[in-house]
Amino acid sequence: MKIVAVVSLLTLTACATVKDPPVAVQIMPMDCANRVAIQNWYQSQLAVPRAAFQNQTDHEARQAEIRYRLWHLRYHCQPV
Repeated sequence: MKIVAVVSLLTLTACATVKDPPVAVQIMPMDCANRVAIQNWYQSQLAVPRAAFQNQTDHEARQAEIRYRLWHLRYHCQPV
């Protein structure tokens, strides 16, 4: 019984540590008409340094998500 409790606790702990990208980044629209403003906002988010108690892995994952969204915006909203 103790083994089941320990395994359950470890499973819950592992699932709780998975983080999604920041909500502000997730809900940013793919709006080509405002491409420049959105790019500027993404650039400002990339310039934010790591918080004092933030895990380096979490910070790098956040930065990677922002860089991906910035690339996605530039790719789909190229001026023709």
